[in-house]
Amino acid sequence: MAEDLEKRTQQYIVLRDKIKSIEEQHKLALKPFKEAQERLENLFFAALNDANVDSMKTAAGTFYKSVQSSASIADSAEFQRFVIGSQAWELLDWRANKTAVAALVDSSGAAPPGVNFNTHIKVNVRRAGASE
Repeated sequence: MAEDLEKRTQQYIVLRDKIKSIEEQHKLALKPFKEAQERLENLFFAALNDANVDSMKTAAGTFYKSVQSSASIADSAEFQRFVIGSQAWELLDWRANKTAVAALVDSSGAAPPGVNFNTHIKVNVRRAGASE
């Protein structure tokens, strides 16, 4: 049994390495196509700006501007003071902190009301003599 598990562990590591290699090759193979696509997007953006419009229709299709936003916290203490001080709760996304919930479940045996807490056990494989 132990020899079989050793063999299966080695097979797993070979498969994982092969998958990683193929993913890297795939990324490299896609690179020139992604770069060409980006150049075309820049050309379309310039055409839209030159015409002072948000979209253009061609026989092949329509290209248009879209706005994508992100908001990341630069200073959490300052942001917390602002939200609490102005009671601007709409600026927050509420979610349970899984580390704190796990600690509460460990100590009390139950998740807080309104929170579903689940765990999933997974098997990982580490190469002999290496830390990954």
